[in-house]
Amino acid sequence: MDHKQVTLGQGNRLSLTLDELSRYQNQCAKHFSFSMTLACPLSCKHCLVGAGPDQGHTTMPFEDAQVYASQMEELYACGVRSIGFTGGEALLAAKQVGVISQKAAEAGLVCGIVTSGYFFRDERAIRKLVKKYPGIQVWNLSIDAYHLEFVAKEQIKLAYEVIKSMGLKVDLRLTYHAPATDMDQEILDYLQSFAEPDDLSCQKIRKYGRARQLDMPGEPENIHWTRPCVTQGVVIRYDGSVAPCCCSLVESRLHPFQFGNARERKLKDIYRDFMCHPLLQHIRLLGFSELIRWLTDSPYFEELPDYLPDDICDLCPVLFNHPTISRYLDYKAATPENVLRTAVATFRLMQEKYMLEDALNRFINLRDKLEGYEQACELLQHPENFSLY
Repeated sequence: MDHKQVTLGQGNRLSLTLDELSRYQNQCAKHFSFSMTLACPLSCKHCLVGAGPDQGHTTMPFEDAQVYASQMEELYACGVRSIGFTGGEALLAAKQVGVISQKAAEAGLVCGIVTSGYFFRDERAIRKLVKKYPGIQVWNLSIDAYHLEFVAKEQIKLAYEVIKSMGLKVDLRLTYHAPATDMDQEILDYLQSFAEPDDLSCQKIRKYGRARQLDMPGEPENIHWTRPCVTQGVVIRYDGSVAPCCCSLVESRLHPFQFGNARERKLKDIYRDFMCHPLLQHIRLLGFSELIRWLTDSPYFEELPDYLPDDICDLCPVLFNHPTISRYLDYKAATPENVLRTAVATFRLMQEKYMLEDALNRFINLRDKLEGYEQACELLQHPENFSLY
């Protein structure tokens, strides 16, 4: 069978089409993730979260998983349509994944899990393990130069073919260096020799966790701070704390995107606060350019480092892990004028109503002073009267 090839883009970066970008942006409102544990049978040099065999104490308690599982219907009613399980190795939290995925599937949610494939030793083991989780419809298999120290690429191919034969969706996730190495290309070529193109996705290594120690110089890029943040939505960590994404801030606690703890709050309330957060929704829709302009015109500009990363996922922690800068940006994004502008944009471009509803309720006492308030009310009630252009 002939396969359409995934290619490396300019500067050895894997390309992302506009359609894919749009899909990623919209995914945030429909997806909810659980980081089940930092325990992992692997101990990879590039691991973003520093997972390993000595992290078993981080595993989500089963009692917490039961509470989360009981709220799946509420998440569906909010508009969430898929649930993801990550780690560490999420399969090490077997009972927890089982109870949440079962209730999620019963509520109509599509469940997916990310795994290294470590436990997929042969066809019998693969079929037995997959059958333990009837609520999981999507299996994401990770592969890269560091995983190959622990999991053979032939093992990943076997798992791909067996799980596909069971009628389930399989995604192969390749993590690559920047710039891409010969080994990265060799792995990509191998995956393309048997996998359907729609079953293959790629992401570059981020220099966080153990990857900070890698000798990986990065690569020059055009500065595109207008690129939107493509967070895939809320991440509930193993300890109940909440992360705003599964990338640069997934294990950071020092940022302005705070939503409390899932052990104390309903998941639907965390989701709604996430969808209404002014700064988070601003960067998700409009990128980082305006944030840099705000800082340029402020006394906080001098607190910026001399070099700012070109890649927004690397720029993000530089800004949001800095206490005074992040507080200032949070304040700017939360002014009534900026909130209403962002809320209108998310409603018109993403068809998401939560932030607009929240903004109109919060600023009702300013309706005579806040420019655009009445038009925003009309937009929410009669969107068919407004052209996107």
